[in-house]
Amino acid sequence: MGEKIASTSGAKIDNSKISHMPDDAPSVDATLEEYFTMVSAGLAGSTPHMVSASITALTRILYHFRESLPEALVTDLVETMDIFLTSKNREIVQSVLGFVK
Repeated sequence: MGEKIASTSGAKIDNSKISHMPDDAPSVDATLEEYFTMVSAGLAGSTPHMVSASITALTRILYHFRESLPEALVTDLVETMDIFLTSKNREIVQSVLGFVK
């Protein structure tokens, strides 16, 4: 999915087709930053397993696209992981430690 988004230029993501989004949700440009935003939504998951899986996914995506991401995005991700590092849940902390590696 990330490769497809990275290779398209000027494409739009129709947010109204995403479940739980309003029918009048605006379309956005298909960029790697938007992809990270969509995957980051999992960080607000209701279970530690969902949060942990989202952190692991973000880790992999960041590693793959590390050279084509703006520094501000990487900084924001590191700051977010710093917050999750203080979690009392072991599964979440293990995923964050994997991100740091």
